[in-house]
Amino acid sequence: MLDDEFNRQRAKILRDLAEQADPFIRRRLLLLVERYEPASPPAPNDPQPARPRKRR
Repeated sequence: MLDDEFNRQRAKILRDLAEQADPFIRRRLLLLVERYEPASPPAPNDPQPARPRKRR
């Protein structure tokens, strides 16, 4: 539980820093945010949108 809170706080700090950074640093900071945020699994009842078929 404490780790989750730490990760959320760290991600918020990095996002705040990214808002003030130049484009190169912003991109690097936002990539770092992805490490602190857990990948949320899709909801079980949430259907995936259908992709349009490619015509040949």
